[in-house]
Amino acid sequence: MEVPCTTCGEPRIYKLRLVPRRRGRSLVCLSCRSKVHAKKYYRGNRENVLAKQRAARQTSDTHRVIEIKWRVRQKQKALAALGGVCKRCGFSDSRALQIDHIAGNGYQERKRSLITRYTQIINSVSPASLGYQLLCANCNWIKRVENEEHVRRGSRRNL
Repeated sequence: MEVPCTTCGEPRIYKLRLVPRRRGRSLVCLSCRSKVHAKKYYRGNRENVLAKQRAARQTSDTHRVIEIKWRVRQKQKALAALGGVCKRCGFSDSRALQIDHIAGNGYQERKRSLITRYTQIINSVSPASLGYQLLCANCNWIKRVENEEHVRRGSRRNL
């Protein structure tokens, strides 16, 4: 027997429960019932709910800042392990330095996390033996064009 919910009007077959109202009982579906209870709880505990939300937001922001700083430190360590300067032109500004795959197989490496790659470079005795080199952004793009690494597989697009 399909009986419509008195709140939303949608027909509910098995999810109907009797919920006490001010004037007797009425049939309300579980989704409407949970919304009603959530609103009642929020009204009664508004300050506690907002305080918990503020604390969670502040904690997540703090963790995010700590994680960003850690990633920057890991990148700096990885750049230092690779020599700290571009292999082609000697450029040393870390903002434009990029870790390049010597063999041009970066698409395989992207399946792993960037942080895992940084850690692997930092912990290795000879980072060049892993197949990485340090290039500035300009030299990296020049290398990609020269070695035709910029062409997507199965695509006719070219730069």
